[in-house]
Amino acid sequence: MGTDGRDVMNSDLANTLGNLVNRTISMSNKYFGGVV
Repeated sequence: MGTDGRDVMNSDLANTLGNLVNRTISMSNKYFGGVV
């Protein structure tokens, strides 16, 4: 796998992790008032 392939995979992974964190924080704020 070349550098381009790694860059694409790293970008996708970063987007997925960022989305997961964002959804988790949003759900925490919605259901627990931001207190966990």
